[in-house]
Amino acid sequence: MKTIALKSRHLSKYIDGEPTIVIMNGQIMEENLKKMRFRATDLLEMLRVKGIFNPSQIEFAILETSGKLSVLKKSQHQNLTPQDMNLDSNYKGLNVEVIYDGQVIKENLKQFKLDTQWLENQLKQAGISSSREVFLATLDTEGILYIDTRNDKIEVPIEIRDYEN
Repeated sequence: MKTIALKSRHLSKYIDGEPTIVIMNGQIMEENLKKMRFRATDLLEMLRVKGIFNPSQIEFAILETSGKLSVLKKSQHQNLTPQDMNLDSNYKGLNVEVIYDGQVIKENLKQFKLDTQWLENQLKQAGISSSREVFLATLDTEGILYIDTRNDKIEVPIEIRDYEN
């Protein structure tokens, strides 16, 4: 069946469907939502997942045949990038795990030409006596070490104020 769909655009549209515009120039296309049997609440949820809380910021939103939503924000709502401002930017690669569940990953330290002594010194500076106290530690391409300990204690300050009416 897929082979036939590959050879014929018409059959492909019939078998797989085709992407459908659900927002155009900030306006929700209700008729297209109905055809797709899609609720407005589903659309709004998919937008929120993408960090968009206001449909008026969208130039086009397209419901793909896979069920995913592709969004093009209006130009005034798109994120500003260093390229937009003709600025150079530093490379940002992936963080590398150097401690996972209390275990030091020596191979990953070697990638940065570091050793366990360096790591132990970093832990001591952070007030941590052993890698066993660490749930996760990662190192980024700029050499910044992120440490998350096992027993996080988040203290929330309580502030009580008397208000006069």
